[in-house]
Amino acid sequence: MTDTWRPRVSLPQPYPVTSVVCAPSGERIVVTTGFASYYHSLGTITVLDAAGTVLRRTDQEWEVRFAGLSPAGTLLGVMEGRIDEVTGVTSVRLRALDVESGAERWRCDGLPAATAMAFSPDGTSLAAIGWTDRDVSLPYTTPYRVWAFDAADGRRRWVVPIEIDEEGRRAMTLAWSPDSASIAVGDSRGITVHDHLDGAVRRRLPTPAQPIRISFTSDGARIVASCYDSTLSAIDATTGATTWRRQLRDRSATMAISDDGRWLGCVIPATSPAPATLDVYDMDQGTPRFVGAPAPSRGNRIQFSSTLRHIAVSGRIGDVSVHDARTGRRVDAIVRTGVTEIAFSPDGRRVVAGGHIQATESHPDILPTGFVEMYDATVEVATHHVAATPTAVATSPRGTPLVAVADNGSALTVLLATTGQRLLNRPVPGTIAAIAFAQGGESIAVGGSAGVRSFAVVGDRTWKADGIGEVNDLAVGSGEWIAVAAGRTARLLAGADGREHWAGPNTHPQSVLRIAASGDGRWIATGCADRGTRVLDAATGTETARVGADGRIRAVEFQPGHTLLATGNEDGTVTLLDAATGAQRRVRHGVGCTRLAFGPTLLAVAWDDNTVTIHNLTGAGDPPAIRQITCPAPVSALAFHPAVDALAVATASTRVAVHDLRTGIELARYLAPRPVRDVAFSSDGALLATADLAGDVRVWASELALGGA
Repeated sequence: MTDTWRPRVSLPQPYPVTSVVCAPSGERIVVTTGFASYYHSLGTITVLDAAGTVLRRTDQEWEVRFAGLSPAGTLLGVMEGRIDEVTGVTSVRLRALDVESGAERWRCDGLPAATAMAFSPDGTSLAAIGWTDRDVSLPYTTPYRVWAFDAADGRRRWVVPIEIDEEGRRAMTLAWSPDSASIAVGDSRGITVHDHLDGAVRRRLPTPAQPIRISFTSDGARIVASCYDSTLSAIDATTGATTWRRQLRDRSATMAISDDGRWLGCVIPATSPAPATLDVYDMDQGTPRFVGAPAPSRGNRIQFSSTLRHIAVSGRIGDVSVHDARTGRRVDAIVRTGVTEIAFSPDGRRVVAGGHIQATESHPDILPTGFVEMYDATVEVATHHVAATPTAVATSPRGTPLVAVADNGSALTVLLATTGQRLLNRPVPGTIAAIAFAQGGESIAVGGSAGVRSFAVVGDRTWKADGIGEVNDLAVGSGEWIAVAAGRTARLLAGADGREHWAGPNTHPQSVLRIAASGDGRWIATGCADRGTRVLDAATGTETARVGADGRIRAVEFQPGHTLLATGNEDGTVTLLDAATGAQRRVRHGVGCTRLAFGPTLLAVAWDDNTVTIHNLTGAGDPPAIRQITCPAPVSALAFHPAVDALAVATASTRVAVHDLRTGIELARYLAPRPVRDVAFSSDGALLATADLAGDVRVWASELALGGA
């Protein structure tokens, strides 16, 4: 697997980079710099677009210490400092700026030296934590405070003191609850949870020692804390009960939770002779996914990419390490030295890195400068845009990887998957209901309101069957024959020339909505509007078995290489029928089935409650559910990897997630700009094709590595 990122943009910065943040939309990137000495206080704020073009840069006589964007990406909070050249007194201010115009929305002067700042998830509040006295003679007794501001106008809502432990260890951490209703602060008593409006104490949660870092889980049910006694704990946010606790080699300097809430990453600082390490734990049980991955010795920031493919650890002394999030393996993604800040774009396509270049020994009087670079980190192989909304996607069964896509503009397009090159584009009269590769991938069959048409991928060989009525579905079994659901009939057509295989079509009482063909070419299955699923002998077209249901049939699929048929209904039942023996088994759920997919030994079923259940087919009796996947939106497509027990799940949330079905681990995530309608693996599993509602067909490198726990 190649993880080297290609630098696309490189921009020099006048001073060391202090923060890099990406707007949630990905359209804006903010880079801040800062440098302070007894002679200078200097800084810049630069706004870039997604291509790396500088939209605006502001120079000022204040160093920018750190910055953060509001959840909507419209407001930038910056903590700035300035040393008076005459008195040597440091001034600190907090400002909120409009990202697009740079205009100052509000300012709070005279703040202490803040160590952390964060917007609430709903964007209505901004909180900061710091100490109130710069007296260096009292480094451990300086009182700490938490301030909460109205993000719109800067009105101070409340300020509360923080207790520090008897050894005077500094408080450095705060965390907003996901619902923005409360803010948690680490102090000598453990974790104190304050009301977001008035700062009132809601509850106190004990910890074994004063926390160094705290973070809410994505559902708000727990708080994770790393403490000065080198423990890492997950604590119930309501009761204070410890869910799990781990003793670390040394105290954890920093930590982060993945976007899906499944994984906790923490950096253990170097302690002679042990080097610094990156450890990743399962959030539910605290069990390690991996431990001991080499990390920067002074790593002070950790980030999961939005695709969950990488973890980046930034260091204070100009070092960054990028790791495979599944195995911990360090990858040579960024080869630039001096990187101290790194940010993943929300769609996972770009990585922005910033850092500093030290002054040389021969010219120590030269101010240190910085840089910002943008990298392409996407696993996207190719992209092609079709003029209308895609309605179906198929990949070639073997040989050269091809992607076929039909759209509601009545056109068929065939692409070379590795490059996106268009090999075929043909208009098709009327609407298109289904497509399938036939003859081992040499041709593509298209079914719709004008019947069936077949096009050779290479050459001009075509045929059509336009006197059979409107086609609702079609399927290819052995490759020589195409099963067609047309009106109230089921037919079998030769893939080479479209001739009818049966003496006459099999006529159903009502419209045939679904059709499937077994891989060995012996059986055809139909899903009828009368709520019945029928099995037909492919040699003669005669009915051999029938299954009834109480709801409409939504999916009919054969297990590849087997005679097992699955039919899913809106009544919450999936019936498994062996076409050769007539034996039946069932899977039941409280809501209707929407999608089915077969693996070599597994069945995946998508349901109306946005869940996907995985069932083991190897035993006797009704297949048990061995795993359940909860999705953020209705499931639009399912696709099994052809070689391993991995399943791609596309949803209306624009996310395609690939899950290891043995462990439940999410192996990879692909983020499209718009909801994905269909998804398909290439025949060798190396590529994954997706089509979204805006007409973009994308091919991604799947690069799965199973068993990362």
